[in-house]
Amino acid sequence: MTEKSTTDVATVLLVEDDDLTLKLLSSILSKFSYHLLMATDSAEAIQLINDHHPDVIVCDLHLPNGNGLVVLRHAMNQPQAARVIVLTGDTATEPVVDALRAGAHDYLLKPCSAKALRESVANALVRRQLDLEKLDQTQQLLKLTTALQHSFNITTEPAPVSTSVLSIGPLRINQEQLSLAYHNQTIHLTPVEHKIVYKLIEAAGEVVPFSAMAEYTYQRQMSSAEAQSLLKPHIWKIRQKTSKQLILTTWGVGYRLNTATDQEE
Repeated sequence: MTEKSTTDVATVLLVEDDDLTLKLLSSILSKFSYHLLMATDSAEAIQLINDHHPDVIVCDLHLPNGNGLVVLRHAMNQPQAARVIVLTGDTATEPVVDALRAGAHDYLLKPCSAKALRESVANALVRRQLDLEKLDQTQQLLKLTTALQHSFNITTEPAPVSTSVLSIGPLRINQEQLSLAYHNQTIHLTPVEHKIVYKLIEAAGEVVPFSAMAEYTYQRQMSSAEAQSLLKPHIWKIRQKTSKQLILTTWGVGYRLNTATDQEE
């Protein structure tokens, strides 16, 4: 991943099921040099996040096929998480608190003023740029450390095997590191992908129900259908990084690890 420069056009995703409100939000922000994307439900929003990696997401909490928290949590689990502003017409505080705990940058009550929306998006973009700069600095520091180790031929004693390391067949995973050893190759995982694979290896080929996997991964309870919808894109990515046959779906129940030794890579 590379950092966006300050000269790049910022991408803003608007997620709102009410056509009139969506047009209003778009009209307010179209006066600025943003690349605007629009979605009317959570599935469409998740697809746009995967395809375009927006910088800021303005998302209604109440959507027709899943609440906005699904979109928020999916966005927060991306390698370079967008800043998410949630919209709500509900005066109840619980949904807003849940959104802020899940990582929302800000919230606005509907109907919100044009000024409030513009200021919230502008602030989110500033914070987003700072996030990317910090990430870039961390990556540069890691590269420098690696280069120094190679330059001075630094060697260390082998570290003792941690009790948090699990292995099965060609897989080996450490609970403390965001990587997976698969057929002696290191595969980098996102935090969500790491939790999914760790849980599956821990189950040693047994089926892990959708809801149990989601509760372990996201630290909250949800229905089996919502859990499967949330987990599905991450399962797809893990299969792409490893093998299409590594994780098997038991339809209507959950996922299990394929422990056969003849997996197709």
